This record gives sequence, C-alpha cells and structure tokens, in this order.
Amino acid sequence: MEGGGMKSFKAPGINRSMVANSVTSMNGNLGAGMSMSNGSSRKRNSMIMSGAQSNSFRGPISDASVMSSRINSDASVVSSRVGSMHSNGQDLITSFLYGVNEAIFPQEFRLRTLAEALYKLDHRDKQRHDHEIECGAANIFFQKLAFVVGITHGRPKSSSRKGVATTSEIKSDHEVALICTALEMIHRASDSAIEQSFEEIGRDILPLMVKVIDRAFDPEDLSIRQLHGLPGVSKDKKIAAQKITKVLSAYSLVPSAKIPVAHEKKMISSLSKVIDISGYNRLVAEKMNPGLGSNGVKGSASGTGLLMTEAARFNAIATITNLAFAEGN
Repeated sequence: MEGGGMKSFKAPGINRSMVANSVTSMNGNLGAGMSMSNGSSRKRNSMIMSGAQSNSFRGPISDASVMSSRINSDASVVSSRVGSMHSNGQDLITSFLYGVNEAIFPQEFRLRTLAEALYKLDHRDKQRHDHEIECGAANIFFQKLAFVVGITHGRPKSSSRKGVATTSEIKSDHEVALICTALEMIHRASDSAIEQSFEEIGRDILPLMVKVIDRAFDPEDLSIRQLHGLPGVSKDKKIAAQKITKVLSAYSLVPSAKIPVAHEKKMISSLSKVIDISGYNRLVAEKMNPGLGSNGVKGSASGTGLLMTEAARFNAIATITNLAFAEGN
C-alpha cells in the first residue's frame, strides 16, 4: 500500500505487454493476426502477423475488440520481419511465439499450440519472463484472448438435457482458460517489466479483462447449470477468472495504472462479485429486479464469491486494496 509507511498488498507475480488497440469497442470486426515486438529496445515497434498473408478471420462479431489502425498499417512489414527472425533462428522465444502467432484455425490446432506453450512458459525465472514480454508474448496472448472471447460472446446458450454445455462451448471455455493461464505465467516478470507492460498496453485491454471475469457470472449459464444440479461455474471459467485477476493484481501495483484500472467501467463491480461471499447486496438486487441474487446474478443463493476459487478472491482483494491507496481513487 502506498502512504502511511505501509507496503502494497501484492498477489503472486505478474507482468504486462502490448495488445491490439480499442478493446473498448466491443462491436466490430476482429482480425486474426497477433501482435508481436522485436525486443530490440524498450520502445520497440509493434509486431503483428497480417491475417491477409496467412489464415484469417473477418466478419461481424458481437462484443469483440477492434484492431487498431496503427497496428494494421504495419502488418505487412511486421510479418516479413517476424518470419525472418523465425527462419534465421535468432531467438528461441521469438521462434516459439511465431508458432503461437500463426495458430489460428482450426480450433484444435489452437488448443494444441496453447497446451504446448504452457510447458515453455511455466517457470519462475524473471529474466526469462522479462525477455518474453520484450519479444511480445503478452501482446500475442492478449490478442488470442480477444479473438476467442470475441467470437463466443453473445452466442446463444445451448445445452444437453442434463444441462451440460455443448462440445463447442466447452472447448471455447477451455481455450480461454489456457490463454489466461499463459498470461499469468508471462506476467511472473520483474516489477519494471510489469510497469513497462502496462504503459504499452494501457487502458486498451482492461475492458477485455472485465469481460473475462463476467463470463463466469453469465446469468443464463448459471440458471441452466443450477436447474440441472451442476456447480454454478465451470472449472475452466473459474480458472480463467483466477488467472486474469492475478494479472490485474500486478497491474494494480503500477502507479500509473491505479486510476485507469479503478475507473474502468464495471471493473470494481466485477471484482466485487469475485470477493462477495456473503451476498451483502442481495436484498437490494432483489428489490430492483425480483429473481436476481447477490450482485444481480440470477439464481444465486449465496454470495457470488463462493462460486470462485480462494485464489481468485485473494487476487481481487489484493487488486482493490492496492487501487484504494491511490489519490484520486
């Protein structure tokens, strides 16, 4: 914590990096290319594979992020540069990220690539994680996250007679969980790398992070699962919320990030859902809209935080605590 001689409440390590601009616009087209950077300096050029030169996805997507025009304008240059690095074997991390960057369709290919990526990213060497961020790892995985959330958000819910989600929905939830896990691993970097990462990403990925948290509290999904006696939130959605709140807890320690994070639309209310284990405002919600439970979640018999993991609640508390100790919040 800042001030009063107290230190900030810090959840286990995390860091950040650049991602495609304008995630705040949740209606539009989503390019499939993923952004990378050359790692040559702190102020390196944005790097993103051009969807037109490889597999691509274009079409109307509800609640998806819109690619920044600045990044798109550099796509062809970046594509050739990244390909050159890959072919010359100049950097193992760059080569590895190049492969992740190209994994677009089919979904099974993306899932297999993500699973392999976790083996490479799961370590505690801060210098290596710093290098991963310098090479654009967070850029790529945040854009992967925007892509998957974008093509699934707003899709009508379907389930079997037992209330189990369809295979497609299960795979999509699992993919989001894998990407969030990779982001948490990448952000086990040094404090300076975390600060650099937020400065590069800025406010652009905050709406996406809110959306990942809120996916766990989808009223329609909760209602279907509870109707069939299933746990309120699936394992993959719990993991995704846990990992993305861990990234948020790291961002909350960056001085320049405290106000943007705290003032991001729905950020505090979403974090409150994660930590609410008592259903404090259930009566208020029911009075406003009969049938809603704690924090407005339909069918919630108790605090929504009980649907989350203990680690997710810890991360959310750490984030809110750190944000509270900033003048202006």
